[in-house]
Amino acid sequence: MKFLQYILVPLILFFPLSCTKLENKTEDLDVNIYYEHSLISDYELIRSDVSEIIKSEIIDIDSQLSLFRDTWVHSFKSKKNWLNPLEVKIKEHQPLAKLSGGSYLTHTGHIIFPKKQEIEFDIVFIDGPDKDILDLFYLSRSIQTQLNRFNSRMVSFELINDDLLKTITHSGGVIVFSRKDFQFQLERLEDFISFELNSGKLEDIRNIDLRYKNAIAVKYI
Repeated sequence: MKFLQYILVPLILFFPLSCTKLENKTEDLDVNIYYEHSLISDYELIRSDVSEIIKSEIIDIDSQLSLFRDTWVHSFKSKKNWLNPLEVKIKEHQPLAKLSGGSYLTHTGHIIFPKKQEIEFDIVFIDGPDKDILDLFYLSRSIQTQLNRFNSRMVSFELINDDLLKTITHSGGVIVFSRKDFQFQLERLEDFISFELNSGKLEDIRNIDLRYKNAIAVKYI
């Protein structure tokens, strides 16, 4: 009987010590952030947010994506192996276009409102109602395909009064379309560029108005 008592006493002392160690483990847990491309989001901010989730003792870490709504984080997966740091793999939204109000159109078709960050993106600025943004982006890509033929680049694309489409290029040139006849006018722009491609005058164009039914208005420098 005495032998059994000697066994029980060490066991009783051992369990409280083990529990205390596990509780402290949450606070001391290391976090490793993995990502496939250079991060747009602030690394330390993401790491801090993940650490806060862990400290709050939320079991399903991967369900807390809503906490990153003001960042570029699109999705993340976590993995924890015993005695190893917590591994968090981050995927971010990729910006396709900059919008008004500091928002961005992303590769998933979402409009996001990330907090201020220092990175400048070489992407087109699109201005129009939110419901039209994705369609405007596709129209802008069609125009850019034609501009690529003479090394020109679109910097902004705007929908005005539900029908007027205004394109501004990197050299300050302006190209105007009407939305309802866009495809027909795009074909005329293609023909015009083909005609002038070897003339050397395309870089000197300041305005192209394609809204005329049987003509194109062109203004040179």
